[in-house]
Amino acid sequence: VFPESCILEHSLKHQFDFICIGTRGAGELSKFFGTTASNLLYHSTIPVIVVPKSYRRSVIKNILYASDFSQLTNELQEVTTFADFINSNVEVLHCYKSANELPSKNKLVASAKESIRYPFKVHFELLNRSETLISRIDRLITKTKANLLIMYTDRNKSFLKKIIFTSNTTEYSFKAKIPLLVYKK
Repeated sequence: VFPESCILEHSLKHQFDFICIGTRGAGELSKFFGTTASNLLYHSTIPVIVVPKSYRRSVIKNILYASDFSQLTNELQEVTTFADFINSNVEVLHCYKSANELPSKNKLVASAKESIRYPFKVHFELLNRSETLISRIDRLITKTKANLLIMYTDRNKSFLKKIIFTSNTTEYSFKAKIPLLVYKK
C-alpha cells in the first residue's frame, strides 16, 4: 500500500477541506517514480498544500496565483475566497507567448473583475526560451513577496503523459521555497 493511497482514503472518509504535506524535494529517481507529495498532487481531488522542508512559518499576506487563463473567473473565485478567509492579497501571474494574445487576455481580466468583488493585481509576462516558467514564477514570488503560490493542475493526463511530461505544478513542488496550494482543474 502506497502512503498517498492511505492519505487520500483517510482524507475522503473524513471529508477534509485540504491535505497538507511536507516535502524535502526530490532526487532524479524520485522525480521519475514520484514522491508522496507529487503523487498526491496528481491524484487528489482535495486541494493539497505542499510545504517545503526549509520553509519557516509566517503569516500569509501575499498570494501569487499562476494561471493559464483557461478558467480564470472560476479559479479566481476559489482563490479569492481562500484569500478573503485568511485576509491576504492576491496577485495573478499569466505567461503568454505572443503580444497578439494580450487584447483577449485583458478582456478576460476585465470580465473577471466584474464577477469577483475581491481586489487582485495581474502580471503578464512574455515567455522566452531563455527562462523556464518555474524560474519566472520564482522571480515573481520574490518581486511580490508572496508567501503562498496557488496553481491548478490538470489530472486528466494519461499515465504515459504523466511519466514523460512533468507538470509545472509537480516540477515547482520539487523546488518550492514557499508553500504551494494546488487545486484540481
